[in-house]
Amino acid sequence: MNSSESLLIQLARRFHLDKIGFTSDLIIDKPIPPDDDQNFSWVVDRRFHNPRLSVPWAKSMVVGIISYYQDIKNTYNPLHGNVAMYTRGDYYHLLRKKLTYIAREFKKSTGCRISKTYVNGPFNEKEYARRAGLGYIASNSLLISDQLGSFTVIGLFLTDARLENSEIIDKSCRLCGQCELHCPTGALNSGVIDRNKCIQELSQRDLIIPDEIKLHWGNRFYGCDQCQLCCPLNQNLTPQNHKPLRGVVGEKVDVYELIKLDPLQIKQKFKGNQMGAGWVSPFALIRNAVLVLSHQKVKLTGSDLDKLKGYFNPGINDALTWNQLETSG
Repeated sequence: MNSSESLLIQLARRFHLDKIGFTSDLIIDKPIPPDDDQNFSWVVDRRFHNPRLSVPWAKSMVVGIISYYQDIKNTYNPLHGNVAMYTRGDYYHLLRKKLTYIAREFKKSTGCRISKTYVNGPFNEKEYARRAGLGYIASNSLLISDQLGSFTVIGLFLTDARLENSEIIDKSCRLCGQCELHCPTGALNSGVIDRNKCIQELSQRDLIIPDEIKLHWGNRFYGCDQCQLCCPLNQNLTPQNHKPLRGVVGEKVDVYELIKLDPLQIKQKFKGNQMGAGWVSPFALIRNAVLVLSHQKVKLTGSDLDKLKGYFNPGINDALTWNQLETSG
Protein backbone atom coordinates (compact mmCIF):
# COMPACT_ATOMS: atom_id res chain seq x y z
CA MET A 1 0.00 0.00 0.00
CA ASN A 2 1.45 3.34 -1.01
CA SER A 3 1.12 6.70 0.70
CA SER A 4 -2.04 7.71 -1.23
CA GLU A 5 -4.05 4.72 0.00
CA SER A 6 -2.73 5.18 3.54
CA LEU A 7 -3.74 8.84 3.48
CA LEU A 8 -7.25 7.99 2.30
CA ILE A 9 -7.64 5.38 5.04
CA GLN A 10 -6.52 7.92 7.64
CA LEU A 11 -9.00 10.46 6.26
CA ALA A 12 -11.77 7.85 6.36
CA ARG A 13 -11.10 7.35 10.07
CA ARG A 14 -10.94 11.09 10.66
CA PHE A 15 -14.33 11.68 9.06
CA HIS A 16 -15.91 8.53 10.54
CA LEU A 17 -16.45 6.57 7.37
CA ASP A 18 -17.24 2.95 8.18
CA LYS A 19 -15.26 1.49 5.26
CA ILE A 20 -13.26 2.75 2.30
CA GLY A 21 -11.78 0.93 -0.69
CA PHE A 22 -10.21 1.54 -4.09
CA THR A 23 -10.41 0.18 -7.59
CA SER A 24 -8.89 1.05 -10.96
CA ASP A 25 -11.12 -1.53 -12.66
CA LEU A 26 -13.57 1.06 -13.97
CA ILE A 27 -15.13 -0.60 -17.02
CA ILE A 28 -17.83 -3.20 -16.43
CA ASP A 29 -17.98 -5.56 -19.39
CA LYS A 30 -21.71 -6.28 -19.24
CA PRO A 31 -24.60 -5.19 -21.45
CA ILE A 32 -26.51 -2.10 -20.39
CA PRO A 33 -29.95 -3.08 -19.02
CA PRO A 34 -32.81 -2.18 -21.37
CA ASP A 35 -34.95 0.86 -20.60
CA ASP A 36 -37.87 -1.34 -19.58
CA ASP A 37 -35.84 -3.55 -17.22
CA GLN A 38 -37.97 -3.97 -14.09
CA ASN A 39 -34.84 -4.13 -11.93
CA PHE A 40 -34.34 -0.39 -12.41
CA SER A 41 -36.64 2.51 -11.61
CA TRP A 42 -34.66 4.94 -13.76
CA VAL A 43 -33.32 4.97 -17.29
CA VAL A 44 -29.85 3.45 -17.22
CA ASP A 45 -27.33 5.04 -19.57
CA ARG A 46 -23.80 4.07 -20.59
CA ARG A 47 -22.26 5.78 -17.55
CA PHE A 48 -23.67 2.99 -15.38
CA HIS A 49 -20.82 0.72 -16.53
CA ASN A 50 -18.27 3.34 -17.57
CA PRO A 51 -17.60 6.35 -15.29
CA ARG A 52 -15.00 7.66 -17.74
CA LEU A 53 -17.84 8.84 -19.94
CA SER A 54 -18.47 11.42 -17.21
CA VAL A 55 -14.90 11.74 -15.94
CA PRO A 56 -12.57 10.88 -18.85
CA TRP A 57 -9.36 11.57 -16.92
CA ALA A 58 -10.20 9.15 -14.09
CA LYS A 59 -7.68 6.45 -13.29
CA SER A 60 -9.07 5.17 -9.98
CA MET A 61 -12.23 5.20 -7.92
CA VAL A 62 -12.54 5.72 -4.16
CA VAL A 63 -15.63 4.04 -2.69
CA GLY A 64 -16.95 4.51 0.83
CA ILE A 65 -19.89 3.23 2.86
CA ILE A 66 -21.65 4.09 6.11
CA SER A 67 -24.17 2.02 8.02
CA TYR A 68 -27.70 3.20 8.76
CA TYR A 69 -28.61 0.17 10.89
CA GLN A 70 -30.59 0.86 14.05
CA ASP A 71 -31.78 -1.34 16.89
CA ILE A 72 -35.29 -2.73 16.36
CA LYS A 73 -37.71 -1.24 18.92
CA ASN A 74 -40.97 -2.92 17.82
CA THR A 75 -43.20 -0.20 19.27
CA TYR A 76 -46.81 -0.29 18.08
CA ASN A 77 -49.47 2.33 17.49
CA PRO A 78 -52.40 1.62 15.15
CA LEU A 79 -52.20 5.16 13.73
CA HIS A 80 -48.49 4.94 12.96
CA GLY A 81 -46.81 3.56 9.82
CA ASN A 82 -43.28 2.21 9.64
CA VAL A 83 -40.48 4.02 7.80
CA ALA A 84 -37.69 1.91 6.28
CA MET A 85 -34.37 2.34 8.10
CA TYR A 86 -32.52 3.91 5.18
CA THR A 87 -34.84 6.90 5.04
CA ARG A 88 -35.30 7.71 8.72
CA GLY A 89 -32.77 10.43 8.03
CA ASP A 90 -30.84 11.52 4.94
CA TYR A 91 -27.86 9.17 5.16
CA TYR A 92 -27.08 9.86 1.49
CA HIS A 93 -26.50 13.52 2.29
CA LEU A 94 -24.37 12.59 5.30
CA LEU A 95 -22.18 10.21 3.27
CA ARG A 96 -21.80 12.79 0.50
CA LYS A 97 -20.53 15.31 3.06
CA LYS A 98 -18.02 12.85 4.50
CA LEU A 99 -16.68 11.78 1.11
CA THR A 100 -16.47 15.37 -0.11
CA TYR A 101 -14.35 16.32 2.91
CA ILE A 102 -12.12 13.30 2.29
CA ALA A 103 -11.75 14.15 -1.42
CA ARG A 104 -10.85 17.77 -0.72
CA GLU A 105 -8.27 16.87 1.91
CA PHE A 106 -6.80 14.26 -0.41
CA LYS A 107 -6.49 16.81 -3.21
CA LYS A 108 -4.97 19.37 -0.84
CA SER A 109 -2.32 16.90 0.33
CA THR A 110 -1.47 15.25 -2.99
CA GLY A 111 -2.45 17.72 -5.70
CA CYS A 112 -4.32 14.92 -7.47
CA ARG A 113 -7.38 15.70 -9.47
CA ILE A 114 -10.76 14.64 -8.02
CA SER A 115 -14.30 14.48 -9.34
CA LYS A 116 -17.41 15.51 -7.49
CA THR A 117 -18.80 13.01 -5.00
CA TYR A 118 -21.50 10.67 -6.26
CA VAL A 119 -24.03 9.13 -3.87
CA ASN A 120 -27.03 7.37 -5.36
CA GLY A 121 -25.58 8.54 -8.66
CA PRO A 122 -25.48 7.30 -12.27
CA PHE A 123 -22.96 4.49 -11.72
CA ASN A 124 -23.35 0.84 -10.68
CA GLU A 125 -22.42 1.60 -7.07
CA LYS A 126 -22.91 -1.92 -5.70
CA GLU A 127 -20.59 -3.47 -8.29
CA TYR A 128 -17.93 -0.82 -7.77
CA ALA A 129 -18.17 -1.28 -4.00
CA ARG A 130 -17.61 -5.00 -4.57
CA ARG A 131 -14.58 -4.28 -6.77
CA ALA A 132 -13.26 -1.96 -4.06
CA GLY A 133 -13.31 -4.82 -1.55
CA LEU A 134 -16.20 -3.50 0.56
CA GLY A 135 -18.45 -6.55 0.34
CA TYR A 136 -20.21 -8.95 -1.97
CA ILE A 137 -23.64 -9.11 -3.58
CA ALA A 138 -26.32 -11.10 -1.76
CA SER A 139 -29.43 -12.83 -3.09
CA ASN A 140 -31.54 -9.80 -2.19
CA SER A 141 -29.41 -7.88 -4.74
CA LEU A 142 -27.81 -5.74 -2.02
CA LEU A 143 -24.18 -5.33 -1.02
CA ILE A 144 -23.33 -7.34 2.10
CA SER A 145 -20.36 -6.04 4.09
CA ASP A 146 -18.70 -7.88 6.97
CA GLN A 147 -19.69 -6.38 10.34
CA LEU A 148 -22.12 -3.95 8.67
CA GLY A 149 -24.47 -6.28 6.82
CA SER A 150 -26.53 -4.81 3.99
CA PHE A 151 -27.79 -1.74 5.86
CA THR A 152 -25.35 0.61 4.14
CA VAL A 153 -25.32 3.49 1.69
CA ILE A 154 -22.58 3.70 -0.95
CA GLY A 155 -20.76 6.72 -2.34
CA LEU A 156 -17.71 7.34 -4.49
CA PHE A 157 -15.47 9.82 -6.20
CA LEU A 158 -12.94 9.49 -9.03
CA THR A 159 -9.35 10.63 -9.13
CA ASP A 160 -6.41 10.72 -11.52
CA ALA A 161 -4.24 9.15 -8.80
CA ARG A 162 -3.17 5.59 -9.52
CA LEU A 163 -4.44 3.72 -6.48
CA GLU A 164 -3.71 0.11 -5.65
CA ASN A 165 -6.77 -2.09 -5.94
CA SER A 166 -8.29 -3.23 -2.67
CA GLU A 167 -8.52 -6.97 -2.20
CA ILE A 168 -11.87 -8.27 -3.42
CA ILE A 169 -13.76 -10.27 -0.78
CA ASP A 170 -14.01 -13.86 -2.02
CA LYS A 171 -17.35 -14.73 -0.44
CA SER A 172 -20.95 -15.20 -1.43
CA CYS A 173 -24.15 -15.17 0.57
CA ARG A 174 -25.40 -18.50 1.88
CA LEU A 175 -28.18 -18.77 -0.71
CA CYS A 176 -30.47 -19.82 2.12
CA GLY A 177 -33.49 -18.38 0.35
CA GLN A 178 -34.75 -16.47 3.39
CA CYS A 179 -34.99 -13.15 1.54
CA GLU A 180 -37.11 -14.69 -1.21
CA LEU A 181 -39.20 -16.61 1.30
CA HIS A 182 -39.93 -13.56 3.44
CA CYS A 183 -40.49 -11.01 0.68
CA PRO A 184 -44.16 -10.14 1.34
CA THR A 185 -45.08 -9.83 -2.35
CA GLY A 186 -42.75 -12.36 -3.99
CA ALA A 187 -40.76 -9.61 -5.69
CA LEU A 188 -37.41 -11.41 -5.35
CA ASN A 189 -36.31 -14.19 -7.66
CA SER A 190 -32.68 -15.37 -7.91
CA GLY A 191 -31.25 -12.00 -6.94
CA VAL A 192 -33.47 -10.01 -9.31
CA ILE A 193 -36.15 -7.64 -8.05
CA ASP A 194 -39.44 -7.28 -9.88
CA ARG A 195 -39.98 -3.63 -9.02
CA ASN A 196 -43.61 -3.82 -10.06
CA LYS A 197 -44.10 -6.02 -6.98
CA CYS A 198 -41.57 -4.44 -4.61
CA ILE A 199 -43.19 -2.42 -1.80
CA GLN A 200 -40.00 -0.38 -1.46
CA GLU A 201 -40.39 0.75 -5.07
CA LEU A 202 -44.17 1.06 -5.12
CA SER A 203 -44.30 3.17 -1.96
CA GLN A 204 -42.77 6.09 -3.86
CA ARG A 205 -44.79 5.78 -7.08
CA ASP A 206 -48.03 7.66 -7.68
CA LEU A 207 -50.18 4.83 -9.04
CA ILE A 208 -52.87 2.29 -8.15
CA ILE A 209 -51.50 -0.51 -5.98
CA PRO A 210 -52.70 -3.93 -7.23
CA ASP A 211 -55.03 -5.76 -4.84
CA GLU A 212 -52.61 -8.66 -4.41
CA ILE A 213 -49.96 -6.17 -3.22
CA LYS A 214 -52.39 -4.29 -0.94
CA LEU A 215 -53.07 -7.51 0.94
CA HIS A 216 -49.42 -7.67 2.04
CA TRP A 217 -48.80 -3.95 2.61
CA GLY A 218 -49.20 -4.12 6.38
CA ASN A 219 -48.18 -1.06 8.37
CA ARG A 220 -45.47 0.07 5.97
CA PHE A 221 -45.73 3.80 5.32
CA TYR A 222 -42.58 4.06 3.21
CA GLY A 223 -40.21 1.35 2.07
CA CYS A 224 -39.77 -2.23 3.20
CA ASP A 225 -36.83 -3.74 5.08
CA GLN A 226 -38.12 -7.31 5.13
CA CYS A 227 -35.50 -8.91 2.85
CA GLN A 228 -32.78 -7.39 5.04
CA LEU A 229 -34.29 -8.06 8.45
CA CYS A 230 -34.67 -11.78 7.75
CA CYS A 231 -31.16 -12.25 6.32
CA PRO A 232 -28.92 -14.41 8.56
CA LEU A 233 -25.98 -12.17 7.65
CA ASN A 234 -27.80 -9.16 9.13
CA GLN A 235 -28.30 -10.60 12.59
CA ASN A 236 -26.50 -9.27 15.69
CA LEU A 237 -25.32 -6.09 13.97
CA THR A 238 -24.03 -3.16 16.00
CA PRO A 239 -25.47 0.27 15.19
CA GLN A 240 -22.76 2.72 14.12
CA ASN A 241 -24.93 5.64 15.29
CA HIS A 242 -24.29 8.04 12.44
CA LYS A 243 -26.33 11.21 12.90
CA PRO A 244 -27.91 12.53 9.66
CA LEU A 245 -27.57 16.28 9.23
CA ARG A 246 -31.04 16.71 7.80
CA GLY A 247 -34.32 14.98 7.07
CA VAL A 248 -34.61 13.08 10.38
CA VAL A 249 -38.13 11.62 10.65
CA GLY A 250 -37.71 8.66 12.99
CA GLU A 251 -38.94 5.11 12.62
CA LYS A 252 -42.68 5.86 12.34
CA VAL A 253 -45.05 8.45 10.92
CA ASP A 254 -48.46 9.33 12.34
CA VAL A 255 -50.46 8.50 9.22
CA TYR A 256 -53.77 9.78 10.58
CA GLU A 257 -52.15 13.17 11.15
CA LEU A 258 -50.59 13.03 7.68
CA ILE A 259 -53.88 12.64 5.78
CA LYS A 260 -55.04 15.95 7.31
CA LEU A 261 -52.15 17.79 5.62
CA ASP A 262 -52.28 19.11 2.07
CA PRO A 263 -49.62 18.08 -0.50
CA LEU A 264 -47.50 21.20 0.04
CA GLN A 265 -47.52 20.66 3.80
CA ILE A 266 -46.46 17.05 3.27
CA LYS A 267 -43.53 18.18 1.10
CA GLN A 268 -42.53 20.62 3.83
CA LYS A 269 -42.87 17.97 6.54
CA PHE A 270 -40.37 15.74 4.76
CA LYS A 271 -38.05 18.46 3.45
CA GLY A 272 -34.46 17.20 3.41
CA ASN A 273 -35.60 13.58 3.53
CA GLN A 274 -35.89 11.19 0.58
CA MET A 275 -39.67 11.24 1.10
CA GLY A 276 -39.58 14.93 0.25
CA ALA A 277 -37.56 14.39 -2.95
CA GLY A 278 -38.93 15.57 -6.28
CA TRP A 279 -39.52 12.04 -7.58
CA VAL A 280 -41.71 11.09 -4.58
CA SER A 281 -45.28 12.31 -5.02
CA PRO A 282 -47.12 13.48 -1.90
CA PHE A 283 -50.15 11.70 -3.34
CA ALA A 284 -48.22 8.41 -3.12
CA LEU A 285 -47.56 9.13 0.56
CA ILE A 286 -51.25 9.92 1.19
CA ARG A 287 -52.18 6.64 -0.53
CA ASN A 288 -49.65 4.79 1.64
CA ALA A 289 -51.20 6.33 4.76
CA VAL A 290 -54.66 5.13 3.69
CA LEU A 291 -53.32 1.60 3.13
CA VAL A 292 -51.76 1.54 6.60
CA LEU A 293 -55.01 2.74 8.21
CA SER A 294 -56.91 0.08 6.24
CA HIS A 295 -54.69 -2.67 7.61
CA GLN A 296 -55.24 -1.28 11.11
CA LYS A 297 -59.02 -1.38 10.48
CA VAL A 298 -59.36 2.40 10.82
CA LYS A 299 -62.31 3.43 8.65
CA LEU A 300 -62.12 6.86 7.03
CA THR A 301 -65.36 8.82 7.18
CA GLY A 302 -66.81 12.31 7.08
CA SER A 303 -64.56 15.25 6.29
CA ASP A 304 -61.44 13.05 6.13
CA LEU A 305 -62.98 10.88 3.42
CA ASP A 306 -64.38 13.86 1.50
CA LYS A 307 -61.02 15.66 1.56
CA LEU A 308 -59.10 12.68 0.19
CA LYS A 309 -61.68 12.03 -2.52
CA GLY A 310 -61.31 15.66 -3.53
CA TYR A 311 -57.80 15.05 -4.83
CA PHE A 312 -59.30 12.98 -7.69
CA ASN A 313 -56.15 10.87 -7.60
CA PRO A 314 -56.55 7.32 -8.96
CA GLY A 315 -54.18 5.72 -6.45
CA ILE A 316 -55.78 7.48 -3.48
CA ASN A 317 -59.33 6.77 -4.67
CA ASP A 318 -58.54 3.09 -5.16
CA ALA A 319 -57.03 2.93 -1.66
CA LEU A 320 -60.12 4.66 -0.23
CA THR A 321 -62.41 2.11 -1.86
CA TRP A 322 -60.29 -0.65 -0.35
CA ASN A 323 -60.40 1.10 3.04
CA GLN A 324 -64.19 1.05 3.02
CA LEU A 325 -64.26 -2.63 2.06
CA GLU A 326 -61.62 -3.71 4.57
CA THR A 327 -63.24 -1.87 7.50
CA SER A 328 -66.88 -2.68 6.76
CA GLY A 329 -68.80 -4.87 9.17
